[in-house]
Amino acid sequence: MNIIHIFYSRLFFFFIFACLTQTSFSQSDSTDVLTLRSDKILNGKVIIIDSTSVEFQETITDSLYEYSKNEIKEIKLFTGEIIRFDEEEEGGTTAIGYIVVALAVALLIWTLTLL
Repeated sequence: MNIIHIFYSRLFFFFIFACLTQTSFSQSDSTDVLTLRSDKILNGKVIIIDSTSVEFQETITDSLYEYSKNEIKEIKLFTGEIIRFDEEEEGGTTAIGYIVVALAVALLIWTLTLL
């Protein structure tokens, strides 16, 4: 009975830790950031990512633009995911969410080994 109580209490704290770390890495605003190869930075919302182009609605002017992927350096989505359109590595993505999940799994495994 005591071991089950310890397990559930650790599982509860693990769940709270996972929720807190996920919310601390999320951004408060819901705008995407588009960086062009000319180093121009645009704030707004990505509408569609096609195989050759990206539709983007700018926040300030509320205008809808379509950019070729060759014109775009990277897009930072409001979720924290970064989509890069490099010539060598087209379409590579990174996200801090994967790091948080890996840390949460490692903490769960560590907690279970303490039982």
